[in-house]
Amino acid sequence: GTASAQGVVNWEYTITSNVVTTPGATQFIGAGPGTTNGCELNSLSAITWGACPIGPAGPGRSGIAITNNPQSGTLITNGGAESANTYTHSNNVVASGYATLNSFVISSTLGLRVAGSSDPFVYSTLLYQVKFVETPNTAGTCVVNDGADPCSDIWVLDGSLNNTVTFDGNDYLFSFYAEPALSPLSDDACAAAGADPGCIG
Repeated sequence: GTASAQGVVNWEYTITSNVVTTPGATQFIGAGPGTTNGCELNSLSAITWGACPIGPAGPGRSGIAITNNPQSGTLITNGGAESANTYTHSNNVVASGYATLNSFVISSTLGLRVAGSSDPFVYSTLLYQVKFVETPNTAGTCVVNDGADPCSDIWVLDGSLNNTVTFDGNDYLFSFYAEPALSPLSDDACAAAGADPGCIG
């Protein structure tokens, strides 16, 4: 992220992102009792679904994981972006009768302090929802035809990646950026994810 305002120029930062695991924060389509509809895992660092037993993404299981967590370093006001956490989606074939991810919530907490100081970090937390559509990994069955083979899964970000933190009476704007960059999705892709037209993902 970056910060911008008059005041502090050089910062130390720490950034931690987690999947919100409170009941109802993560939603699956088709989840049922027992293992008839596969096995779902929802932890602070990963969500996986598909074949049992519960475990990391791999054959028969897809998933999303957060790594490089926490991340720390230095940044400069009005300077370039610095590394934050890494989000990885493992897109594997999941049996059609198994539950699939529908949505989840991420909590990202940024701590800032003046570089070289021993002051406590000042923290600011962002919550944002991701709406997700699992697509069949076979040609010709795409939810949205984007030319990908196999079909692309749909990942929609619902929430701002910008926030403000107040430090010594000054307000600093910080922004999270995705690499590759998020971009507006087609109306069909947004609709498939239950999002409004103009969604990004």
